[in-house]
Amino acid sequence: IIATLGLAPHPEGGWYAETFRDAAGGPRGHSTAIYFLLERGQLSAWHRVNDAAEVWHYYAGAPLALSMHEEGAGVI
Repeated sequence: IIATLGLAPHPEGGWYAETFRDAAGGPRGHSTAIYFLLERGQLSAWHRVNDAAEVWHYYAGAPLALSMHEEGAGVI
């Protein structure tokens, strides 16, 4: 899958390939889309998204636990 989709290592863990970037959005992009893959045992690091919305689509594979932390809710 990694080779077929041309995935590269993601800075927060896992593998990714950008599939869409809104050309009008400048360097950050108003909207982007990626394929993202975690192999067995891989983790994606906690990260904060301040200036965008994340949309997740699950296509196949083992179950994934997605944890979110509300701002000001205390220590993780």
